[in-house]
Amino acid sequence: IFFFQAEDGIRDAQESRGLGDVYKRQKLWNGISEKFHSLSSLIHPKNYVSILNAMSKMSPKVVKWTKVERHLKQIMKQLTESDILLVSYAFMRHDKGSQVFWSLVYERFHAYLLSEQSLNLMELTRFATVMNSLKDATREDWQNIEQRFIGIQNELKSGQTVIPFAVIFTKQSIRNPRVWSLIETITQEYLISCDITSLTTLAWSFARLRKGTSSLWGLLEGRLNEKLEEAPTETLTNILWIVSYRKSSPLMTKKVIERCIFIQDSFSIQECCKIAMSLVMVENMNEKTHAFMDAFEKRILAMGSLAGKELCQIVWAFNALKIGSQEFWEFIRQQLNDQLESLKEEDFEVLTRAIAHGFSLQSEEWEKLENVLCSAMRYFTPPTISMIALNLSMQPLPCSQFWQRLDSKILRLTAKDLEGDTLVRFIEAFSRRNWIVNEVWLKLKTLFKAQSKNIVIQVLVRGCQGLSKMKALDDDIYQVLRPKLLENLRNQSINESSLMTLAHSISNARQGDSEFWSLVEANINTKLSKFTVEKVIYLTMSLDRISRGSPQFWKRLVGHLSEEVRNIPDRIVLFLFKEIGYNRNLIEFGLMDSCFERVIKFMKENGITAANEMLQVLNEYPDIVGALSDGQIDQIENKLMEAFAASGDDTQRESLREVMSRLRALKSSNQTLHSRLPKSS
Repeated sequence: IFFFQAEDGIRDAQESRGLGDVYKRQKLWNGISEKFHSLSSLIHPKNYVSILNAMSKMSPKVVKWTKVERHLKQIMKQLTESDILLVSYAFMRHDKGSQVFWSLVYERFHAYLLSEQSLNLMELTRFATVMNSLKDATREDWQNIEQRFIGIQNELKSGQTVIPFAVIFTKQSIRNPRVWSLIETITQEYLISCDITSLTTLAWSFARLRKGTSSLWGLLEGRLNEKLEEAPTETLTNILWIVSYRKSSPLMTKKVIERCIFIQDSFSIQECCKIAMSLVMVENMNEKTHAFMDAFEKRILAMGSLAGKELCQIVWAFNALKIGSQEFWEFIRQQLNDQLESLKEEDFEVLTRAIAHGFSLQSEEWEKLENVLCSAMRYFTPPTISMIALNLSMQPLPCSQFWQRLDSKILRLTAKDLEGDTLVRFIEAFSRRNWIVNEVWLKLKTLFKAQSKNIVIQVLVRGCQGLSKMKALDDDIYQVLRPKLLENLRNQSINESSLMTLAHSISNARQGDSEFWSLVEANINTKLSKFTVEKVIYLTMSLDRISRGSPQFWKRLVGHLSEEVRNIPDRIVLFLFKEIGYNRNLIEFGLMDSCFERVIKFMKENGITAANEMLQVLNEYPDIVGALSDGQIDQIENKLMEAFAASGDDTQRESLREVMSRLRALKSSNQTLHSRLPKSS
């Protein structure tokens, strides 16, 4: 539609509207609004909803939302669920409505969900959209919506019909396998006809929850690759996030980044922020990518000021990428100081995430941030507070005032406020911080135990880790968790990271029966090829701690590690060396010999740096000599002497003589940890 200015009432033959029409239309809607609000009590409820819906679409500025809300509260009982859906859409469209109003809407919807009345596709889509915006919606409500979604699968005729559900279920962290299997089936069937924006939305949903088979992702990435040049800038930033988050093929990732660089001048500042945050997840940035970020930095400095959301995203991305000139960071810190009190709760979440990953604050900056957080905490939603708490728990910050205020906040929250992910994040935060207030811990433990059946397994495992760290994962809680843990282990639905965390947490708490550990062993055997060396070592630590695992299992594990150990990165060589020295099963099945070759290579290539690290390991973990032969001890000593002699460090050479003398005496006395332990069966 084209708009032309009207001159003397003359209209072009084309379908266009001039300013004269605009004025007339505005005058018309003002008249309708005046009658609508003054005669509202005389209008039939159904007609009232229809007029309101039309006004909210055509001329929302003439709607007196407070008056409308007051009248709707009076006639709410006379409205059908369809009427309330239309009203809710009108209010949502313009971000209107008090908490009391939305609570009334929720009560009606909740009651309707519990009834046996059916909803068609359009009604269920609207229903789910409104419920997604309601803070009162419970897990039970979403389970009901999931079942209704599965029940209308015959109405899902295209990819467009499942997109709203895919987005909503993703935002609600709904991982029901039946739901996602159905969404995947529809997606594959209609993939060819989807436009680039729809494709990206579906891919985002699958990526966010780590859903989708390899065949689906092959098709999705293939179609995204074909249509990449059609993507608008906003869609392109989302595609970059998807391929970065999923660690897609380097070729695909490179192509998306190059496309972003090619049209970089077209991106808004908000889109550049999204690109920067995605690049954090990309390994090995090249010169072109660095040039893009340099140009972005200059653009930021030229702006003079930033909005709070973009400011916090920039802090997070530039800090994680370890880039930015001194002038840039001085500007950013000044901006933070100026805008700190006006940031929104989601901005604080991003800012504290940057702090969790090493963004340092000076004492006066931190003091100001802590005071602002303590003042604003009462207005934050429980999920946001839990994220902020988890972020701050990752750094040893002097923030006792924040944690004390958080204690009081948690004690005031209801069980409904502390559900699922939110509850588990609080448990993780307090365990990381090692912050113990008995009343708070008792509440968190009790709620975790009561809600365990409804918490998704990956989140449940994180809760186990927090409780185990605080020595709160007792037999009473384990017996409640046991059926769900065994079910997921039998179905092999626990991913590699969660399996490692679960094994470590249960063994650390000295829990788990034979059936549990047998299933853990079976899961490891099945997924062994997917584990990194670090994860395998952590698993062996957990199993060795409680003397679990059959000889066949340990033999297979050592065989896998022996093949992988030659290619492990330098940063974990000594970690592996140390852990093997304290694990009798790994020693007995001969892993030390394979690892020792890699250790000598590491020492040759890294000179004095490796020598200092090795000396520290030997000094702090003397029992490791029990796993070494006399010849291996001599080799280590010779390599260390060569490195210290080349550097001219006589102090370290003297320290080495003392350490090696002590280690040889320990080995000859047959009193190392390895020699004291009984042989494994």
